[in-house]
Order: sequence, then structure tokens, then C-alpha cells
Amino acid sequence: MPKILPDGRIRAHMMGQIGEPLVSVVVPTFRRPSLLVRAVESVLAQSLEDFELIICDDEDPPGESRLIAERFAARDPRVRVLANDGTRGQAGNLNFAMSRARGAWIKPLYDDDVLEAECLERMVAGAQMADGAVAIVRCLSTPFNNGKRVRGERRGRRALVEQMSASDALLSMYLQDVDVGI
Repeated sequence: MPKILPDGRIRAHMMGQIGEPLVSVVVPTFRRPSLLVRAVESVLAQSLEDFELIICDDEDPPGESRLIAERFAARDPRVRVLANDGTRGQAGNLNFAMSRARGAWIKPLYDDDVLEAECLERMVAGAQMADGAVAIVRCLSTPFNNGKRVRGERRGRRALVEQMSASDALLSMYLQDVDVGI
């Protein structure tokens, strides 16, 4: 079970002690090696260290993205590389990767996105707020220009972590409340 540190950060059980990671981050990828590097580095820089990173390559035959993923896996035991048997498309690739996740929680991350350093920590804190509730965890939007970070900005009106009933969350998604979808 995660432990709250004096500075308020969460430190979960370490992999190997229990055998299962707390969070599985799944990254479907297809022929975007430079963006994949940026996405993977943002996961490896997380303040919460108890995760596995699954990179699922949809290239057939394997290309540069697979080589990059395998290099990360060779350097960090939390990284696993999967490959589809043929191309499945974005949704099929993501679903295949999620089906192989071992964590209690799953965080999808597309290869052209990045995570803020405390994203997984906030996600776990939000998920543990209360039984039977839905926690909406909102992260920052960070625009890039020519591959360089421009500036981070808050989007929407909701708090970074908010608890709501499952029916309110479904209603918000049905009404296309942009803040819930972030």
C-alpha cells in the first residue's frame, strides 16, 4: 500500500517486494521514434517510482521505434516492450498493451504526449480518495513548438484532483464536459 511521505508525496511499495507494480503506463507507438523518446523519458522521470512502462509497437516489420524501446528496456527493468502480430491500428494497439498490464491502475500515454513529473502520483492519490467514487485527475497541457517546450498552462475550471460520484462523471462525459475529459 502506498505511504504518504512527510512532504506529502506518495511512495508506493517497491517492485520486487510484492511483484506487481502499482501503475502500468502503456504507450502504443507507430513510427514516431523521436516523439517516443520524449514520452518515455517523461514516464521515467515520474516522482512515483512504482510503475511498469509497457511500450507496444505496431510496426510490421519492426522499425526504429522498436529499437529505441528495446534500448530503454535494457537500461530500466520497469520497461517492457511488446509487439503486435501484424498491425492493429491505434485502438487495437492500445487495447493489446492494456491487456498485458500488471498494475493495479493503468495510465494510457500516447507516443506524442508527455507526463508532468507528478502525474502518476496525483493519479494514485485521486484514485484512493474514497471507495465508490470517481476521481478526476487533471494534468497540465504543455505545448511544444519544433520539439521544444513552450510553456505549461492550466486548462479548464476544475481542481487538479476532484472527487465526484460515478453518475456525475458519466453525465459529464455524456454532456462532453471538456474538463472531465482531460
